[in-house]
Amino acid sequence: MLNHQSAPSAVGQSTVQSIDANLKFIEELALQYTHQTSLPKAQLMMIGRKALVRAIEHFNVDRGLTFSAHAAWWVKQSIEREIMVTTMAASHLILRDNNNVSD
Repeated sequence: MLNHQSAPSAVGQSTVQSIDANLKFIEELALQYTHQTSLPKAQLMMIGRKALVRAIEHFNVDRGLTFSAHAAWWVKQSIEREIMVTTMAASHLILRDNNNVSD
């Protein structure tokens, strides 16, 4: 959960209200990825909240998208990027360990 005492100074009160109003939406999107990664749901939710802040900052009604479609794109992209980075880091460690094994 966001720390409501420090968050308004960083992102604004309306942004905090938007995040609170969309927590269920973020949770539903994060749950779609729990089977693809070993990352805990709480971490996926944190990534989703940060992505929602970016979505709020970049939303432009003139582009013709609904906010939910715009926010879903940001949340999904952020979660997928984190899964990719985590997977690549784990693969790198496995490869490095396999290369260091003496025959």
